[in-house]
Amino acid sequence: MSFQIVNTVQVQDMINGEDVTIIDMRDPDSFAQGHINSAQAMASIDLDHFAKSHPKDQALVLYCYHGISSQSAANWFAQKGFTRVFSMEGGFEAWPQN
Repeated sequence: MSFQIVNTVQVQDMINGEDVTIIDMRDPDSFAQGHINSAQAMASIDLDHFAKSHPKDQALVLYCYHGISSQSAANWFAQKGFTRVFSMEGGFEAWPQN
């Protein structure tokens, strides 16, 4: 299993067109200052519980500050059996109107 790197336009299309979970990997203060509207903060998610209870075929998009750390997390989810895992290129810095 592996993950894909997607750009902000592709992420917006996913948000608009399908059931997708967005995970923000940044620290709680950064999340509080601004995030993608439907995003969940990684710090508030129990990863093991999430991995066991979340549908493995539902799209899962991860982002961080600049798009580097989210690739490691995306790989972790892919290794746990998630089939539609994406890391957002450029991270939150690339997100329009952040």
